[in-house]
Amino acid sequence: MLKTALSIFLLPVLLFFACNEAPPADVRLDKFSKAYCECAGPLVSLNAEAESMLADTSRSVELMQKMGAIEQQYEQTRECLSSVLARYGKLQGADVVAFEQRLQAQCPGLAGKRELLRELIE
Repeated sequence: MLKTALSIFLLPVLLFFACNEAPPADVRLDKFSKAYCECAGPLVSLNAEAESMLADTSRSVELMQKMGAIEQQYEQTRECLSSVLARYGKLQGADVVAFEQRLQAQCPGLAGKRELLRELIE
């Protein structure tokens, strides 16, 4: 009876600690890059829309309105990525290169935005 009670108590404790192991680096980077794509995607889309408006002077009022939306989205993106960094940790050294390769596969529109990447994750 004592052995069964002890087993029932220890099993959940062991499962808890077994499930809280840090994920392997590949899994971590995959999750990090997916979350980055989800966080930064809307900002990059807004920036692309604004860039297309620059050449058309008749859209200057619309462009100014878009700039306000971009500023708001930038702050939302920073907040989103702050929680991603808190969850997965900062990228170091070789992780940055591997991360950029994952971005190329998962969200190619963001992969070329190195300056945005550095600004948002550092």
